[in-house]
Amino acid sequence: MSSSFQPTYARLCALHSEAKQTLADFKSVINSFNDVDDFTQLEDKDKELDTALSVLCDKLDNYSSVVDKLTRRVEQMAIETEDQRKDKKKEIEIFQ
Repeated sequence: MSSSFQPTYARLCALHSEAKQTLADFKSVINSFNDVDDFTQLEDKDKELDTALSVLCDKLDNYSSVVDKLTRRVEQMAIETEDQRKDKKKEIEIFQ
């Protein structure tokens, strides 16, 4: 991997790790619904679930945003200008 992409890659790894932990927390909240005894606890768990889902969505949005930025950078690198195509053609002709 190119060194210019290393910081972005490190950020993606960190965000991925955070998203995995947030997903585990979200699943834990879902599983905790089995322990609810009354309606008051159910309301509290519902709020907890809403919060956990919101945090998970935020983490995934951040991850997606970084992936999109990286994708655009890579795609931009792949775009050749007319001058680059001419130079390539000249190089090919020279070596033939």
